[in-house]
Amino acid sequence: MEEEKRLLRTALTGGCSKLEFARIATQGNALVNLVMTALTAGHIVVAEN
Repeated sequence: MEEEKRLLRTALTGGCSKLEFARIATQGNALVNLVMTALTAGHIVVAEN
């Protein structure tokens, strides 16, 4: 799960290729799959905290 969290943060900040992210998504993590879908559809807007 830590790997998924790290990759998710990296992807959301633009530092992760979609190909690398897809590799993790294929492992069946529901959250990662959902975010991957949103990313590929362009629905994620990253807010600065």
